[in-house]
Amino acid sequence: MQLLKLTDKVISDSCKKIYLLKHSDNYLAELKERYEDICNIIIVSSDYNNYLVEDGLLVIAVDYYREAYEKVVEELGQSRDINIYYFPNKETEYEEYYRDKYSESELKDIIIFRSGPHIDSYIEGMDFADNARALFEYMLKNNYNNKYKLVWFVKESCDYIDRYKAYKNVEFVNLSWSISNCQRERDTYYYYLCNSKYIFFTDAYGIARNCREDQIRIQLWHGCGFKTRLNFQPCKKRYEYMIVTSQLYGDIHSRLFGLDDEQILVTGLPKEDWLYEASNDEFYEVINKDINEYKKIIIWLPTYRQADMVLNQNNGYCIEGGIGLPVLDSLEKLEGINEILKKNNACMVVKLHPFQKKKDINIGEYSNIILVDNSVLVNRDIHINQIIGNADGIISDYSSVAVDYLLLDRPIGFAVDDLDRYKKARGFIFEDIEEWLPGALIENETEMKEFIINVIDNNDRTSKKRNRLKVLMHRYYSGSSCERLLDALGIR
Repeated sequence: MQLLKLTDKVISDSCKKIYLLKHSDNYLAELKERYEDICNIIIVSSDYNNYLVEDGLLVIAVDYYREAYEKVVEELGQSRDINIYYFPNKETEYEEYYRDKYSESELKDIIIFRSGPHIDSYIEGMDFADNARALFEYMLKNNYNNKYKLVWFVKESCDYIDRYKAYKNVEFVNLSWSISNCQRERDTYYYYLCNSKYIFFTDAYGIARNCREDQIRIQLWHGCGFKTRLNFQPCKKRYEYMIVTSQLYGDIHSRLFGLDDEQILVTGLPKEDWLYEASNDEFYEVINKDINEYKKIIIWLPTYRQADMVLNQNNGYCIEGGIGLPVLDSLEKLEGINEILKKNNACMVVKLHPFQKKKDINIGEYSNIILVDNSVLVNRDIHINQIIGNADGIISDYSSVAVDYLLLDRPIGFAVDDLDRYKKARGFIFEDIEEWLPGALIENETEMKEFIINVIDNNDRTSKKRNRLKVLMHRYYSGSSCERLLDALGIR
């Protein structure tokens, strides 16, 4: 059994049918566009042995076609005298050409950055953010660009070029250049991709699927939290390293992502460094009020609970009825919270998840409750860890931001009114999740009020629980994660 490339010649010489053993939707669409008029394309959904016939070709049509081939071999057995073909879409064909072109070249001092999900799941602001952005800014601040060329792969390079034109060795490249009809754009994209020494990404990593063995790929991910991973795929061969905050999370992520122990780097997360750089000015920009007006600031960060149609996966479930928020599911309850805040000269900022739309939250206007959607931060180029450092306490639920905030040793509340339902819809990495939430559990309006009053009165009732979990969830308690990461990789 061997893996061969599906070409026009192979199709014209022998093909009547294509039996598609593995495929993704975008590859299937391109395959149909190219060959449907010539071949009958049959999607195989069960035992491959039933399709080992002489009237067609067995084809794999996915990004990671080598991994898919290995699975087919495992099921059918290597000794079978058959050919398996992989279908190269337009991007794969271009990449194969450039990979071959640069196969013998010496790698350059180039570092690539990529943030956010796949480009077809684009969310504004997410492709220049998070851990990759924090690391990039640290490297600029400390003059790493004197030695390294720092290259960002983004959706629209024109959004960033002017902002960084004063820095040498910084460039922004459109992801779409990978399949551009303009050769200059393709040449630029693949020169950087094929000659870079390091590739950092937050989330999507398909751009680096066919890297050379001496290129180093680092998965920065979003954070170390509580929710389990959806759509498991082993990533041992997809990147060299993944960063975590502690050995506890190292063990968990090894299992969740199918990694070897030596692929885990316990350095802390770059965006955690932002916690120690919180600015009153940035907070003012977000809420349009002076932070000094208030005795206490509480930030509430509800996890996204609606079915995520953009990413085509169930992140949770839809909140039915009410005002669109957990725990406080009526205007009367919100009014009661606002009265407590107003009486004590305190403020609650409700920061929505990037996938959540402000129009879906029906809370009206309140004097001491401020609703902020993600566009407010995107338009001001501010990131959540740059403002929660101003908070005297936060309310989260199942998000990794609570683990980040744990470093500041301040009160954390967890909105868990839907815990059982969320456990069934998404699931958690900890079996006894209540024992692993480092703060007060808030199931109803009364407990929400109690948490807020305790923050206002400096009555920190969960400090012992936080500190017990902090030593498990974090190895380091200082704002030097970027430095540790770069040192671990030998980037100096």
